[in-house]
This record gives sequence, C-alpha cells and structure tokens, in this order.
Amino acid sequence: MKRVVGFLIVVILSVACASPLANVAAPRDETDAGNIARDYATWARMFDAPQNVSGFLIALCRLVTTEEQQYLDSEHAQYFVQVYVNPAGAKTIKQEGARKFPEASIIVKEKWAQDAQFKVDASARKPAGLGIMVKVKTGWQYAYVDEKGAVTRDQKQLEHCGACHEGNKERDAVFYPVVFSQ
Repeated sequence: MKRVVGFLIVVILSVACASPLANVAAPRDETDAGNIARDYATWARMFDAPQNVSGFLIALCRLVTTEEQQYLDSEHAQYFVQVYVNPAGAKTIKQEGARKFPEASIIVKEKWAQDAQFKVDASARKPAGLGIMVKVKTGWQYAYVDEKGAVTRDQKQLEHCGACHEGNKERDAVFYPVVFSQ
C-alpha cells in the first residue's frame, strides 16, 4: 500500500510539474517598440501610396545626423512617409475635428528616403526609421526605431516628440491627416 501511495504521489507531482502552462511563453507586450516594429505593417495603412514630405517633416521625429543633413541638402533628397494604426485606433484616426484615442492605440509613422540612385531605379528605398506613438492612461508614449533597428524608448530623449504633438490637443496630439494635406 505504501508503494502505491508513493507511486501516486510521484505521478501527481510529475504531472503538476509538467503542466502545459509551464511551457507557455510569457505574453507579448504589444506596446513594446520592438514588437511594434515587427508587426505594424499588418495594420491599417492610411495612404494608398507613401506620401512625399519635406525634409522638415521627415526630421521632426528626431534630430538628423550629419549624413542625413547632407542628403536633405542634395538635389536627390526625397523623403516619404506611410502611417499605420493598430485596430484600437483605426476608427479614431479618421475622425474629423476633436477626437480622443482609446488607450492601447498605436500609430507608426514609417519614414524612408528615395535612394540616391533613384535616377536609375525609382523603386530603390533606404529605410529612415519609425516614429511610434502608444496611447497609455496618462497620454502618449513615444519611441523611435532607427534604420539599423536601434530602439529609443527613453521619454526624456523623446520629449521633443511630446512637445510638438501637444500643440495639437484638440485632435489628441495626432496630426494625421491634416499635416499631410497641406
């Protein structure tokens, strides 16, 4: 009898320790800039084709490097953006006038530059980064992913993002689509 009880205890402990939940990965943080950078292209795209924007608009999400400034100053400078929004914010972003985005809304501004070789191949593109906004209880959090995949999440480093966006309070700090239609 002791052997049977001992055997049952071993079996029960083995089953309990081998719970299928032990092998389940931790849930993904859908607001993490790295995960956003991998997933955003599956969300609602705001333009049929990327929009050509000025060097000024392309540089707003962060300060430009010396190399980028040289490109901006060249006759070849052509920057484009495409805006994506996750399902949580897709309905709100299209609203006219005053609006308020629900928590968990994520907006990504994909930035890219026409490559200097565009005279030969108009489809050649050079990634220029992702500007990311994530709506949280206290407002918007910002992140930036550069062309090499380096992520900047430090809100102190990105406070210029908030300073600019806060100027558009009526539209919940989001310029789309107004700034692109001017």
